[in-house]
Amino acid sequence: MLTTYYTRERTRTMYATAPAGPYLDTFSQWLAQRGFTTRTIRRCLFGATQFTLWAAATDIAVPLLDATHLEAFHGYLAQHGQLHYASGNPTPRCMAHITSSPSSVLRALSRRSRSPRRVPHPRLS
Repeated sequence: MLTTYYTRERTRTMYATAPAGPYLDTFSQWLAQRGFTTRTIRRCLFGATQFTLWAAATDIAVPLLDATHLEAFHGYLAQHGQLHYASGNPTPRCMAHITSSPSSVLRALSRRSRSPRRVPHPRLS
């Protein structure tokens, strides 16, 4: 499903190798079924990838993520000035488009595709 949203092989590889990689196909399908536009889905895939990279850096496995972790991630983004642009608009990292119901987003994100990719991910330094 990543091929639906990204044409560059390098971009697809970057997403596939992130901790969210095995979950992104199912997550993008979930978003598409709810009528989100391609642009919004791409932003959400970026946000989900950033969220899971943050989780991996803090030793939290993707299946264990919950609303508390999403709130902590938002706190981390706010602390580092990455939650909103200077204009006040939310950055893609915060997934503001869909986080009005964080529990359903996290359930969708934590569902693996029927054929998950087993690709190692680089650790953040």
